[in-house]
Amino acid sequence: LGSCPRLGMVRVSGERLTHGALNGLFASLSLTNLAITSTPQLTDEMFSDALRRSRKARRITANSTPFADLAAGAAATLTNLLELDLKGSQLTDAGLAKLH
Repeated sequence: LGSCPRLGMVRVSGERLTHGALNGLFASLSLTNLAITSTPQLTDEMFSDALRRSRKARRITANSTPFADLAAGAAATLTNLLELDLKGSQLTDAGLAKLH
């Protein structure tokens, strides 16, 4: 994505993302809105790792994904985050408490 320095939003649905690709999306210097949906091959650990690399994420959608408590802890550290949409995720009450 380095060749698209003004790209602000990416939506990926139903694609087989690798751990490296997920990390690359979240580490982008320009992306502020990321929507990753229907990607069951990802893991909570992969989301957590990618979120730690995030620089500018303001809105994250992770619907119908394995996003869960570990990733919630990482998301809680994102100072620019305004919106987190997790419909159909695996978040539990314990993970939700990390976001408060």
